[in-house]
Amino acid sequence: MTGVAGPQARRRPWILSIAVASLMAGLLLELTVRAAFAIRVGPSLLLYGFVNQRMEDVQRHENVAAGYSKYFPRQVRYDTDAETHERFAVRINRHGFRGKDFNIEKPADVVRVVTLGASSTFGYHDRDDETYPYYLEQRLSARYAGASFKVINLGIPHLTSEHILALFHAEALPLTPDSR
Repeated sequence: MTGVAGPQARRRPWILSIAVASLMAGLLLELTVRAAFAIRVGPSLLLYGFVNQRMEDVQRHENVAAGYSKYFPRQVRYDTDAETHERFAVRINRHGFRGKDFNIEKPADVVRVVTLGASSTFGYHDRDDETYPYYLEQRLSARYAGASFKVINLGIPHLTSEHILALFHAEALPLTPDSR
């Protein structure tokens, strides 16, 4: 009975083909998901668990726009307390800036203030609730109890005056800040 293939021997090539096709489909799906999230969240996501601390640092902002750079939306970056040297998380909102999320359309009952600048405006070495834009919103709301204020922090470390001007035209003006 040598030379005659049984039903089990004939199935092996099909099983192997199905396994290889499934593996290839899974790999293609994985690459597609990584690329989609890298476009939406930032290139550091391509590395998943192998993120370099330098890549997560607040000093790196790779989302290059027209004449300036900012952060990719919804990132968590890390900064270091200047006194304690403790590392802490810095949250980036859906627009690529530090602070709470906001809508582009300004509500009619809100006084909108936009802050521009580099490291000091961003709040380098400060926690999210220690930046001057955060404190400005708190103080304005306390001082003018009947009004609603929203201070938007558009500060990005290392920006030059040319970068800030480009950011002002591209990001701040569409937010229709109040001029009172």
